[in-house]
Amino acid sequence: MSKLEVFLLAYILGSIPFSFLLAKYCKGIDLRETGSKNVGATNLYRLCGFKYAFFGFLLDFLKGFFALYIISKFFNANELTLILSGFFVILGHVFPVFLNFKGGKGVSTTAGVLFFLDYRIFVIVFVFFWLIFFIKRIVSFASIFAAILLIITSVIFFLLGITGIERVVFFVILGLLIIVFHKENIKRILNKKEKKINER
Repeated sequence: MSKLEVFLLAYILGSIPFSFLLAKYCKGIDLRETGSKNVGATNLYRLCGFKYAFFGFLLDFLKGFFALYIISKFFNANELTLILSGFFVILGHVFPVFLNFKGGKGVSTTAGVLFFLDYRIFVIVFVFFWLIFFIKRIVSFASIFAAILLIITSVIFFLLGITGIERVVFFVILGLLIIVFHKENIKRILNKKEKKINER
């Protein structure tokens, strides 16, 4: 399989819209037309409850992890190919071919990719994401904080010689992309209009 085909496979796997499918086939709800109209786990939680949101997050996380696992195990991918595959998995989640290229904001799938590539950075970011979430009760705020922490932690790991330059550059790009994908949330946070998780 060529590298192009590997990247296409990663994109297709990333495009599987698990939260959308859970809402559609378990509750008959189209996430694109209800609530925040986002097909991510937060909108799924508000419309369908914790159980569905948990599985939505978990499945989006696992598709990021297992996409890279499959590519690394069966396609003899080198470092750069693996990193680019991670990018295409996330790209598929944010711009899924199955939903007219309108997907989620990539946090869950990015977490899965990060866990596969460097579980140490993942643990740090994951712990602080939940800490900030339980304090502020705003998913977007916690996600933006986690993205900033991902950038900082990655650079520190590189300076300490723990992580290679290729992965650090990739992690920094991921952090910046998550911030960009949350630009509307940032505006609402600054204007104190962003809803907490228990607000519909």
